Amino acid sequence: AVFQEDRLCENLSAASNIRLVCTETITDRELEEAYKAVALTEIWQKPVRELSGGMRRRVSILRALLAESDCVIMDEPLRGLDEKTRAKTIDYILKKTERKTLIFVTHEEKEAVWLKADRTVDILTKH
Repeated sequence: AVFQEDRLCENLSAASNIRLVCTETITDRELEEAYKAVALTEIWQKPVRELSGGMRRRVSILRALLAESDCVIMDEPLRGLDEKTRAKTIDYILKKTERKTLIFVTHEEKEAVWLKADRTVDILTKH
């Protein structure tokens, strides 16, 4: 899952945060390919506390996508990403969730289109 708050272990590196959820050993090469896919380079050994908000979001996304699962739940995962980075990240999300169930919460209707949603649920509240 990707929570609204990143929920990363601040003192661990990005790589260590991802490895915490991987049931099988993930290689440095596999991590490097994942980082490139979401426009993160040369940060994997840095402690998470030293990363920008957008970098933390992408580490959270990678952690969810690289964990073995049939279903991925994401709550506002693209929040704070610039347009170019968001596009690369969406491409990677689509690739890694192929044949999986993706539950994606967003306030941006266009994100549902970009992620090729089969179904959408609009929740309206009256104030």
